[in-house]
Amino acid sequence: MEIIGEFAARLYYQLRPLTEWALRNWFVTIAILVGLIYWAGRQRRSHR
Repeated sequence: MEIIGEFAARLYYQLRPLTEWALRNWFVTIAILVGLIYWAGRQRRSHR
């Protein structure tokens, strides 16, 4: 179980700058998320 905790800690510290940037630039983050959701919807519809 210690391996999982160490993995989570390393992942947190590596992603921390990205999450801090996303929190500071929340409008850009929301726009990117909306774009990804829209793109995913188009991808799913195009395969049918």
